[in-house]
Amino acid sequence: MKTAEAESNQAIFLQQQIDLYTEELVEMADKTLSEARMKKIVKDRNGLKTAQLNNLLGVAQESPSVAPIRNWVHFQMGRRETSRAWSDSGFGEDVLNNLKEISKFAQEAVKAAFKDADITPTKKDLRETNLKMVRLYAGYLKRWFVARGGQN
Repeated sequence: MKTAEAESNQAIFLQQQIDLYTEELVEMADKTLSEARMKKIVKDRNGLKTAQLNNLLGVAQESPSVAPIRNWVHFQMGRRETSRAWSDSGFGEDVLNNLKEISKFAQEAVKAAFKDADITPTKKDLRETNLKMVRLYAGYLKRWFVARGGQN
């Protein structure tokens, strides 16, 4: 059984592990919204809009797991109004691939955080870690979008 102190310490260790992936998450978002892609999607009047990235961030903040976020990205890729920006440009597929990669990062972070603990990580620990990392990634995507002139 976990004590309050053990849970608090474990949360700190886990956050430290998540923080170790900051560089990877920022770089992943950078590559996803590369300058070349930004030139293509910003020129297109039906291209990616700030509101769509705000919505991605909102979905990430509200979701209890990553599955609804993946579903939302697929939805954007399939919508007539947003498919050029999300599907035709490859942006949506890159986001989905990155979500898979982030899941691996989360598994590694949880494994490292619980390595020396007397407690075993739960599915909830993994799900919450994955979600925290995805939320960070979504925020970095929005920042790169604005930094590269995508704000409208």
